[in-house]
Amino acid sequence: MNGDTLNGVVVVSPETLTSMIKTEIDRAITELSGVVMPRKVEPDAMAVADTLAFLKENGYPMRKGALYNLVTRGAIPYRKRGKYLNFSRKELTQWIESRTTEAEYSEAAIRIAKNAMRKK
Repeated sequence: MNGDTLNGVVVVSPETLTSMIKTEIDRAITELSGVVMPRKVEPDAMAVADTLAFLKENGYPMRKGALYNLVTRGAIPYRKRGKYLNFSRKELTQWIESRTTEAEYSEAAIRIAKNAMRKK
């Protein structure tokens, strides 16, 4: 270290201080580059408001009344804890996947679409 000591205080030039800080930052970055930060784990159980947001994010936007209607009909997986409804993120994901179908197009529909594209 290039500097003078006065009563336990080290006196260095601004350039030396900048170099020392840079060296320590580089060392810390190198040391921490192998560290994997833990991901935020979202809880599986969701309340009604969280469920509505989750369904909207996954292509099923609905109002609270429609969700309660599905619960009443038993058409959506849920649990009741006391007087509160809870929904499982995993079960809702499976429910969404079970309701999602791949469209199968007939040959006639494909021909019509190709003709429409060709006429443009």
